[in-house]
Amino acid sequence: RVEQLRKSLDEDYCLALAKELVDRKLERQVEWFDQLRNVDMQARYELTHAVQLLQEHRSRIPQAAREASLRGIEGSAAARYFDGLKAVVPESLHFKSRNRRPPRDPFNAILSLAYTLLHGELAISLYGAGFDPYVGFYHRLDFGRESLASDLLEPLRPLADRFALELVRKRVLTKDDFSTTDAGCLLAKAGRARFYAAYEGNSESLRAGINREVDCLSARIG
Repeated sequence: RVEQLRKSLDEDYCLALAKELVDRKLERQVEWFDQLRNVDMQARYELTHAVQLLQEHRSRIPQAAREASLRGIEGSAAARYFDGLKAVVPESLHFKSRNRRPPRDPFNAILSLAYTLLHGELAISLYGAGFDPYVGFYHRLDFGRESLASDLLEPLRPLADRFALELVRKRVLTKDDFSTTDAGCLLAKAGRARFYAAYEGNSESLRAGINREVDCLSARIG
């Protein structure tokens, strides 16, 4: 933990680690879209276009000289990624782009819940490994935010996205499981029960991903 705190003050170290996290996220997004476009012919064009753009953005990561530049690359890549993802999400869910706080459509509500659960499990794993979850490298100190868990969540988001897509494609959850109010799009009680059951059923792969990221960070900080 002392070494974590020391390195969190090293801007060059933080930028290098942040680049690794963003690169792994984009790499996994490309790998997943490559798989999807080989089985989903109707969305093949959109997925292929998204893969090309993601690869282009990924190639720009090494040249990012500042954290702000890296965030610009990541944000632009995210827009391209969700353009591709919306091509495979059922139209009945009205998913157009990523939105949150509050989520305004069922698929965004699923994503937000999955990310929240992963974030919480990451924080617990980081505590167990001896890290301070509040001291991050890419996500800097902010009151009440477990910034290091937010860091490691980035390369795990594609796992959560894959899980969310399976839920709606297999009709574990449908639009009828949600209600929309001024507070956003909310998952009803019966839907939440099915969500948590499915999450636990996928917990082995999700938690394996968490363990890999924590182990990778442990080896890097040494």
